[in-house]
Amino acid sequence: DATLAMVPFLARRFARELGGRIDDDSHHDTTILLELGAGVGGVGLACAAMRLATRVILTDRADVVPLLRLNAALNNDHVTADVRCTALDWTAPTLPDELAGPMLRLEENEERPRLVLLLADVVYDPDLHRPLLDTLGRLFSDCDAAVALLAHRHRNPHDADFFAALERRFRVDRLDDAVEGEARPEAPDADDVAVPRDVLLFRLRRRVV
Repeated sequence: DATLAMVPFLARRFARELGGRIDDDSHHDTTILLELGAGVGGVGLACAAMRLATRVILTDRADVVPLLRLNAALNNDHVTADVRCTALDWTAPTLPDELAGPMLRLEENEERPRLVLLLADVVYDPDLHRPLLDTLGRLFSDCDAAVALLAHRHRNPHDADFFAALERRFRVDRLDDAVEGEARPEAPDADDVAVPRDVLLFRLRRRVV
């Protein structure tokens, strides 16, 4: 459900809310999208199909990566971005070497790529709140992530604890207010699937002291 809310939002508001330039074909040459807790890879693969970046990195637990690679291969004819899949363990004390190196470099472009993080429906297990916050912190500090988009549906009373901790560490803006009065679009190519209205969208940025 979070995917059904995030994908239409990205299709229409990537430029305004995340600082991309979807109306300028040159923007994808210097943008990398990294999806955390990608699951089946729906958000990242949709972004790859929409040419929102030159590279899309799908991450999840090691046991989920084979499924991500399979789905990426099945959608190969529909994407133009370079799609890569790798394990990202939120409980690990450091980021994997590939995220600290070649995956986040675009050899064909000397300009430093802009890293945008995507998170859809990842706040559901209180035991993973702290590891997720720590992983986000590393991606912003070690990898110089520019911004993150989080799609969330409330399902656990502990969600409030996560967002309180999130706001202590990052600048958090609720994006729903920015589009108030504008009807949400239906999911692309799925007129019979309603976009969920109880999914909230947040933009995360580095907190400036």
